[in-house]
Amino acid sequence: MKTYHILNGDALKHQFPEGQISGELIVTRECFVEGPVKAKNKEEFFQKRAEFIAEAYGDHNYEQEVIPELSKISQIKDSKVVLWFEEDLFCQINLWFVCSQLYMNEIDVSLVCPENSLQYGFGGFSKDELVAAYQQRKSLSQINVNQFAILWFAYRNDDIERLLKLAVQLHSDFPFVMKAIEAHFDRIPKDGKPGKPEQLIRDIMEEKSTKDFATVFKEFNKRASIYGFGDLQVKRIFDRIN
Repeated sequence: MKTYHILNGDALKHQFPEGQISGELIVTRECFVEGPVKAKNKEEFFQKRAEFIAEAYGDHNYEQEVIPELSKISQIKDSKVVLWFEEDLFCQINLWFVCSQLYMNEIDVSLVCPENSLQYGFGGFSKDELVAAYQQRKSLSQINVNQFAILWFAYRNDDIERLLKLAVQLHSDFPFVMKAIEAHFDRIPKDGKPGKPEQLIRDIMEEKSTKDFATVFKEFNKRASIYGFGDLQVKRIFDRIN
């Protein structure tokens, strides 16, 4: 039976111990934590995502580098799938999307998730540590996969009540889901006040009397690793403030 490893980004692909773990790699080169996720069909969805990525981050070969990889996921049949995703919000939303492509597929799925390492995640792992994490992967039932898929459907539709309900259902086996969803709620502006990431960046700039992005980004990651934001996501907020 063929094995597919679905990785959350190219950074993990570059450090993946291919000589020690067999299987085909599929890379999720997306950041569904930002931008539009509602669409009438898959074609419109990818078009909206491509337009957002180009506008937010500049030129990007979305059609060549992103869509082909994501399209492979829904075509997987009679195989083993290993999901490599972390506990932060960025990774979790990408995980939910991937599971929506495996929804009702009846395949062997497992999850490799580094525990208690939000700030660095897989980035702080050596190849041997990645192998050890793989050996300790958690098997997911079809119900689990479907629940993660429904989290995506709820996120896509801004269905807060459903997100909370599913987080409660998953809490005993996957407590990190509730933490990610709470972080998602906290980033939404309310009553004229900015969301938590923006407010935190403002606080850091004031506390440290700085407009140096490197300083702000480093401190943001220390205090808010739950978001899993890279420099591109934090820079967009930083630039908007300035």
